[in-house]
Formats: sequence, structure tokens, C-alpha cells
Amino acid sequence: MAQFDKSSYTLLLMSTRYEAQAEKSSLRNLYDLSLPELTELLAGWGQPAFRARQVWEWLYRHFADDATAMTSLPGALRERLAAETTLSIGDIVVRQDSRDGLTTKVLFRLPDGQFIETVLMAYEKRRTLCISTQAGCAMGCVFCATGQMGFMRHLSVAEIVGQVIYFAPVSYTNLTLPTSDLVEISVGAVSLKKKQSSNPTTDDNRQTPNITTLNDIC
Repeated sequence: MAQFDKSSYTLLLMSTRYEAQAEKSSLRNLYDLSLPELTELLAGWGQPAFRARQVWEWLYRHFADDATAMTSLPGALRERLAAETTLSIGDIVVRQDSRDGLTTKVLFRLPDGQFIETVLMAYEKRRTLCISTQAGCAMGCVFCATGQMGFMRHLSVAEIVGQVIYFAPVSYTNLTLPTSDLVEISVGAVSLKKKQSSNPTTDDNRQTPNITTLNDIC
């Protein structure tokens, strides 16, 4: 995993508008699926309904890295899940930890080349997880590297949920310092949502997932 100073990190963010390449994976991301959708997928593979609940628990209780780790499933099902689905939202390009150890920032590179940030911040009695819901930002603030990128696109459900899952082993297993708040990064995202409230669909006819609490995911 690369390490960057602040100026290099900013330049990397701003370069995304020039370097992004369309690159769609043929693998279906399991984090995009609701439980009924997952049940339907596995039923189409000839699996009983309880297998979907097992997979669901591996995703959101055990935070499995990939299908091969789902050891309560039959080997043949694990192999098919590994071959036809994914749990990845992209590569981790940069991870930065503050000197006091209370803040961790991760820069993800999505499959199409866009960059997004996720930040976990610890306070005296709680943690706050800041997630991205968009690649880039349309507000154009001159002091903000993300704003200088311009708006690229809304993130998929999997790309949003995957950020939460990345930090889940730390966020939700530490009972002495729980993660109680989930915040959308970028005032621009919130402002645009207010403007689009009368017409919630985006230019690409997709709606930004409305995730407001940790319970909406886990």
C-alpha cells in the first residue's frame, strides 16, 4: 500500500478526472443485493432458501473477505460464489493514520478509476465513520481537492456498503468504543440531495441510497 505526503495525496485525487477508464466487472457484487435478491440468486442456482441467510450472516456478521471464507457453505457453492460474485469495491491506494492514532483515512480506487475517501474518527466515548456516496463533488470549492475533481457519479450500493464493511472489524467489535455515527462526506452531496428532493433520480436514472444509520447496513 503506497504512502503519500499531503501534496501528493491531493494531486492523486485531482488526477482522477483525467485517468478514469470505464471498466465494468462481469462479477456481481454481493453487497449490491438485498436479502430477497440474494435468496432469488441462490434459488436460481438450485440452493435452498436458508443458504441465503447463511451468506448474509457471513457478509454482515462475520465480515468475510471472500466467498472461500464462508466455511459453513458447501464447497461447490463457495466455488461458484467465488467465480461469479465479488465482495471487492476496488483497491486501497492510500491509508493514512493520524499521529495520535485516533483517525484513519483510506483512499479507494474503484474499478472504473474513480477515487473515494472513507474516514474513521475516534472520540472519547464513540467513533464516527465518514463515508463517500459520490465520486467527486459538484460544488467546486477551491479549498477542497474533491471539489476540484468535479462531480463524476453517484456510488452504487455496494461501493457505499463496502466502505462500512472495510472498517467493520474495528467499528463494530470494539464494545468499549463503538461506532455510533455514520456521516456522508461532502456538504455538496447533502446540498444536491436537497435540490433534487422533488426529482430524486440522477442523470443516469439511479437513486443515491438513503443510508442514515448503522442499522440500515448491519
